Amino acid sequence: MSSFFRSRAASTAGQSCDATSTPNLELPQLHLCSARRVLAMSSFDHSIHDDELEADDAVAEVPLRPMWRKRSSKRRFAALGAVVLTVFVVAAIVQGIVSSQSKTSNVLVGRTEKLAPSFTLANLANPSNQVSLSAFRGKLLVLNFWASWCVPCRTEMPLLERAYRTEKGKIQFLGVDTNDTPSAGLAFYRHVHVTYPTASDPKGTIAALYGLFGLPTTVFISPSGRIIGRFIGQLHANTLLAALKEVVHE
Repeated sequence: MSSFFRSRAASTAGQSCDATSTPNLELPQLHLCSARRVLAMSSFDHSIHDDELEADDAVAEVPLRPMWRKRSSKRRFAALGAVVLTVFVVAAIVQGIVSSQSKTSNVLVGRTEKLAPSFTLANLANPSNQVSLSAFRGKLLVLNFWASWCVPCRTEMPLLERAYRTEKGKIQFLGVDTNDTPSAGLAFYRHVHVTYPTASDPKGTIAALYGLFGLPTTVFISPSGRIIGRFIGQLHANTLLAALKEVVHE
Protein backbone atom coordinates (compact mmCIF):
# COMPACT_ATOMS: atom_id res chain seq x y z
CA MET A 1 0.00 0.00 0.00
CA SER A 2 1.34 3.48 -0.83
CA SER A 3 2.08 6.02 1.84
CA PHE A 4 -0.91 7.98 0.70
CA PHE A 5 -3.37 5.15 1.38
CA ARG A 6 -1.69 4.28 4.68
CA SER A 7 -1.99 7.84 5.88
CA ARG A 8 -5.61 8.01 4.73
CA ALA A 9 -6.50 4.76 6.39
CA ALA A 10 -4.86 5.86 9.62
CA SER A 11 -6.63 9.16 9.51
CA THR A 12 -10.02 7.54 8.97
CA ALA A 13 -9.58 4.59 11.31
CA GLY A 14 -11.40 6.35 14.11
CA GLN A 15 -14.30 7.50 11.98
CA SER A 16 -17.60 5.64 11.96
CA CYS A 17 -19.16 4.00 8.90
CA ASP A 18 -22.75 4.79 9.61
CA ALA A 19 -25.25 5.87 6.99
CA THR A 20 -24.91 9.57 7.82
CA SER A 21 -21.18 9.68 7.50
CA THR A 22 -20.74 7.46 4.45
CA PRO A 23 -21.60 10.08 1.79
CA ASN A 24 -18.83 12.40 3.11
CA LEU A 25 -16.12 9.75 2.89
CA GLU A 26 -13.55 9.70 0.14
CA LEU A 27 -13.24 6.73 -2.18
CA PRO A 28 -10.58 4.71 -0.29
CA GLN A 29 -12.35 5.23 2.98
CA LEU A 30 -15.65 4.18 1.38
CA HIS A 31 -14.10 0.92 0.22
CA LEU A 32 -12.85 0.28 3.73
CA CYS A 33 -16.30 0.85 5.24
CA SER A 34 -17.89 -1.46 2.70
CA ALA A 35 -15.43 -4.19 3.62
CA ARG A 36 -16.26 -3.74 7.29
CA ARG A 37 -19.95 -3.96 6.57
CA VAL A 38 -19.49 -7.15 4.58
CA LEU A 39 -17.52 -8.70 7.44
CA ALA A 40 -20.17 -7.63 9.94
CA MET A 41 -22.99 -9.04 7.87
CA SER A 42 -21.10 -12.29 7.41
CA SER A 43 -20.58 -12.69 11.13
CA PHE A 44 -24.25 -11.83 11.73
CA ASP A 45 -25.37 -14.48 9.22
CA HIS A 46 -23.13 -17.04 10.86
CA SER A 47 -24.59 -16.24 14.27
CA ILE A 48 -28.15 -16.64 12.91
CA HIS A 49 -27.22 -19.92 11.23
CA ASP A 50 -25.71 -21.23 14.47
CA ASP A 51 -28.84 -20.28 16.41
CA GLU A 52 -31.03 -22.07 13.89
CA LEU A 53 -28.89 -25.20 14.13
CA GLU A 54 -29.13 -25.15 17.91
CA ALA A 55 -32.93 -24.77 17.68
CA ASP A 56 -33.14 -27.67 15.21
CA ASP A 57 -31.04 -29.83 17.53
CA ALA A 58 -33.34 -28.95 20.41
CA VAL A 59 -36.41 -29.93 18.40
CA ALA A 60 -34.73 -33.13 17.24
CA GLU A 61 -34.03 -34.07 20.84
CA VAL A 62 -37.74 -33.87 21.82
CA PRO A 63 -38.87 -37.46 22.56
CA LEU A 64 -41.76 -38.63 20.38
CA ARG A 65 -42.63 -41.88 22.20
CA PRO A 66 -44.41 -40.30 25.19
CA MET A 67 -46.69 -38.36 22.81
CA TRP A 68 -47.49 -41.57 20.90
CA ARG A 69 -48.17 -43.39 24.14
CA LYS A 70 -50.45 -40.60 25.32
CA ARG A 71 -52.48 -40.72 22.13
CA SER A 72 -52.56 -44.52 22.21
CA SER A 73 -53.83 -44.49 25.81
CA LYS A 74 -56.59 -42.06 24.90
CA ARG A 75 -57.65 -44.23 22.01
CA ARG A 76 -57.68 -47.32 24.23
CA PHE A 77 -59.80 -45.60 26.86
CA ALA A 78 -62.20 -44.36 24.17
CA ALA A 79 -62.53 -47.86 22.68
CA LEU A 80 -63.07 -49.39 26.13
CA GLY A 81 -65.72 -46.82 26.94
CA ALA A 82 -67.54 -47.58 23.70
CA VAL A 83 -67.51 -51.31 24.45
CA VAL A 84 -68.83 -50.80 27.98
CA LEU A 85 -71.57 -48.48 26.74
CA THR A 86 -72.60 -51.02 24.09
CA VAL A 87 -72.78 -53.80 26.69
CA PHE A 88 -75.01 -51.70 28.95
CA VAL A 89 -77.30 -50.74 26.08
CA VAL A 90 -77.65 -54.37 24.92
CA ALA A 91 -78.27 -55.55 28.49
CA ALA A 92 -80.96 -52.89 28.96
CA ILE A 93 -82.67 -53.89 25.71
CA VAL A 94 -82.61 -57.60 26.58
CA GLN A 95 -83.89 -56.93 30.08
CA GLY A 96 -86.72 -54.81 28.68
CA ILE A 97 -87.73 -57.54 26.23
CA VAL A 98 -87.70 -60.26 28.89
CA SER A 99 -89.62 -58.07 31.33
CA SER A 100 -92.20 -57.22 28.68
CA GLN A 101 -92.67 -60.88 27.78
CA SER A 102 -93.03 -61.92 31.40
CA LYS A 103 -95.76 -59.31 31.90
CA THR A 104 -97.75 -59.98 28.76
CA SER A 105 -97.31 -63.68 27.95
CA ASN A 106 -99.80 -66.25 29.28
CA VAL A 107 -99.61 -70.03 29.24
CA LEU A 108 -103.34 -70.60 28.78
CA VAL A 109 -105.53 -69.82 25.78
CA GLY A 110 -109.27 -69.83 25.11
CA ARG A 111 -110.39 -67.74 28.04
CA THR A 112 -114.09 -67.38 27.25
CA GLU A 113 -115.55 -66.75 30.71
CA LYS A 114 -118.50 -68.80 29.55
CA LEU A 115 -120.08 -71.43 31.76
CA ALA A 116 -118.46 -74.80 31.25
CA PRO A 117 -120.86 -77.30 29.62
CA SER A 118 -122.36 -79.51 32.30
CA PHE A 119 -122.14 -83.29 32.07
CA THR A 120 -122.64 -86.49 34.04
CA LEU A 121 -120.60 -89.60 33.22
CA ALA A 122 -119.86 -93.00 34.69
CA ASN A 123 -116.94 -93.28 37.04
CA LEU A 124 -114.12 -95.14 35.28
CA ALA A 125 -112.93 -97.00 38.38
CA ASN A 126 -116.46 -97.74 39.61
CA PRO A 127 -118.99 -97.62 36.72
CA SER A 128 -121.94 -97.96 39.10
CA ASN A 129 -121.19 -94.46 40.35
CA GLN A 130 -121.52 -91.28 38.37
CA VAL A 131 -119.39 -88.18 38.13
CA SER A 132 -121.06 -84.79 37.62
CA LEU A 133 -119.36 -81.50 36.83
CA SER A 134 -121.68 -79.66 39.19
CA ALA A 135 -120.18 -81.56 42.13
CA PHE A 136 -116.91 -79.61 41.69
CA ARG A 137 -118.49 -76.16 41.87
CA GLY A 138 -116.96 -73.84 44.48
CA LYS A 139 -113.29 -74.64 43.85
CA LEU A 140 -110.88 -74.26 40.98
CA LEU A 141 -111.06 -77.33 38.74
CA VAL A 142 -108.46 -78.83 36.38
CA LEU A 143 -110.38 -80.88 33.80
CA ASN A 144 -108.06 -83.18 31.84
CA PHE A 145 -109.11 -85.09 28.72
CA TRP A 146 -107.00 -88.18 27.99
CA ALA A 147 -107.04 -91.72 26.51
CA SER A 148 -105.07 -94.93 26.89
CA TRP A 149 -103.85 -94.65 23.27
CA CYS A 150 -102.55 -91.12 23.88
CA VAL A 151 -98.76 -91.39 24.17
CA PRO A 152 -98.15 -87.93 25.76
CA CYS A 153 -100.78 -88.75 28.37
CA ARG A 154 -98.52 -91.44 29.81
CA THR A 155 -96.12 -88.81 31.17
CA GLU A 156 -98.66 -86.05 31.72
CA MET A 157 -101.05 -87.92 34.03
CA PRO A 158 -98.45 -88.79 36.70
CA LEU A 159 -97.54 -85.09 36.72
CA LEU A 160 -101.18 -84.17 37.32
CA GLU A 161 -101.35 -86.78 40.07
CA ARG A 162 -98.41 -85.19 41.88
CA ALA A 163 -100.03 -81.77 41.61
CA TYR A 164 -103.29 -83.20 42.91
CA ARG A 165 -101.56 -84.60 45.99
CA THR A 166 -99.58 -81.41 46.54
CA GLU A 167 -102.64 -79.15 46.47
CA LYS A 168 -104.53 -81.40 48.94
CA GLY A 169 -108.00 -80.36 47.85
CA LYS A 170 -107.29 -76.65 47.36
CA ILE A 171 -107.45 -77.27 43.61
CA GLN A 172 -109.64 -80.10 42.29
CA PHE A 173 -108.70 -82.47 39.45
CA LEU A 174 -111.00 -84.47 37.18
CA GLY A 175 -110.01 -86.74 34.31
CA VAL A 176 -112.15 -87.82 31.36
CA ASP A 177 -111.16 -90.95 29.43
CA THR A 178 -112.16 -89.98 25.87
CA ASN A 179 -112.85 -92.13 22.78
CA ASP A 180 -111.56 -95.18 24.60
CA THR A 181 -112.88 -98.55 25.77
CA PRO A 182 -113.55 -98.62 29.52
CA SER A 183 -111.32 -101.69 29.99
CA ALA A 184 -108.31 -100.13 28.22
CA GLY A 185 -108.86 -96.87 30.03
CA LEU A 186 -109.08 -98.58 33.42
CA ALA A 187 -105.88 -100.56 32.82
CA PHE A 188 -104.04 -97.39 31.87
CA TYR A 189 -105.56 -95.51 34.81
CA ARG A 190 -104.22 -98.09 37.23
CA HIS A 191 -100.86 -98.29 35.49
CA VAL A 192 -100.09 -94.61 36.03
CA HIS A 193 -101.41 -94.78 39.62
CA VAL A 194 -103.91 -91.93 39.34
CA THR A 195 -106.12 -91.38 42.39
CA TYR A 196 -108.14 -88.27 41.47
CA PRO A 197 -111.67 -88.85 40.08
CA THR A 198 -111.91 -89.99 36.45
CA ALA A 199 -114.97 -90.40 34.23
CA SER A 200 -115.46 -92.51 31.11
CA ASP A 201 -116.64 -91.01 27.80
CA PRO A 202 -116.33 -93.87 25.25
CA LYS A 203 -117.89 -91.93 22.38
CA GLY A 204 -116.12 -88.61 23.00
CA THR A 205 -119.38 -86.73 23.44
CA ILE A 206 -118.09 -84.39 26.14
CA ALA A 207 -114.87 -83.71 24.22
CA ALA A 208 -116.93 -82.55 21.25
CA LEU A 209 -119.06 -80.44 23.56
CA TYR A 210 -115.93 -78.63 24.76
CA GLY A 211 -114.65 -78.19 21.20
CA LEU A 212 -111.54 -80.36 21.55
CA PHE A 213 -109.36 -81.09 18.54
CA GLY A 214 -106.84 -83.48 20.08
CA LEU A 215 -105.49 -85.12 23.20
CA PRO A 216 -104.34 -84.32 25.72
CA THR A 217 -106.21 -81.10 26.42
CA THR A 218 -106.70 -79.53 29.84
CA VAL A 219 -109.48 -77.05 30.63
CA PHE A 220 -109.31 -74.76 33.68
CA ILE A 221 -112.68 -73.93 35.27
CA SER A 222 -113.20 -71.23 37.87
CA PRO A 223 -115.00 -71.86 41.20
CA SER A 224 -118.09 -70.23 39.64
CA GLY A 225 -118.03 -72.79 36.81
CA ARG A 226 -116.66 -70.58 34.01
CA ILE A 227 -113.90 -71.48 31.56
CA ILE A 228 -110.88 -69.34 32.34
CA GLY A 229 -108.43 -71.02 29.99
CA ARG A 230 -107.20 -74.19 28.38
CA PHE A 231 -103.90 -75.81 27.50
CA ILE A 232 -103.71 -77.79 24.27
CA GLY A 233 -101.11 -80.55 24.26
CA GLN A 234 -98.92 -82.13 26.90
CA LEU A 235 -98.36 -80.27 30.13
CA HIS A 236 -94.87 -80.23 31.58
CA ALA A 237 -93.86 -79.32 35.10
CA ASN A 238 -93.07 -75.69 34.26
CA THR A 239 -96.17 -75.13 32.12
CA LEU A 240 -98.44 -76.73 34.69
CA LEU A 241 -96.98 -74.57 37.45
CA ALA A 242 -97.35 -71.44 35.32
CA ALA A 243 -100.94 -72.34 34.42
CA LEU A 244 -101.89 -72.92 38.03
CA LYS A 245 -100.37 -69.60 39.07
CA GLU A 246 -102.22 -67.89 36.28
CA VAL A 247 -105.63 -69.20 37.28
CA VAL A 248 -105.11 -68.99 41.03
CA HIS A 249 -104.35 -65.26 40.85
CA GLU A 250 -107.48 -64.51 38.84
